[in-house]
Amino acid sequence: MERYCPDCGEVLAAGHARCRPCFRRFEAEYQRKTERDWMRRNFPEFRPRDLFPEDGWEQTEIKTTSMKEGE
Repeated sequence: MERYCPDCGEVLAAGHARCRPCFRRFEAEYQRKTERDWMRRNFPEFRPRDLFPEDGWEQTEIKTTSMKEGE
């Protein structure tokens, strides 16, 4: 009986729950989430736009939210 990847439908190797590309994508998403949670927990005085500039915020949003909270 063949098993298929739940994300893309590719036939899976024995003992695997996802194909390699989907597994790596899933693990990368989980790692980003845990890193963001850690940053928010350890740097509560900064807003998400300051901590994660790689998200590509709009320039108008960056100007209005680049100061620390409470100022």
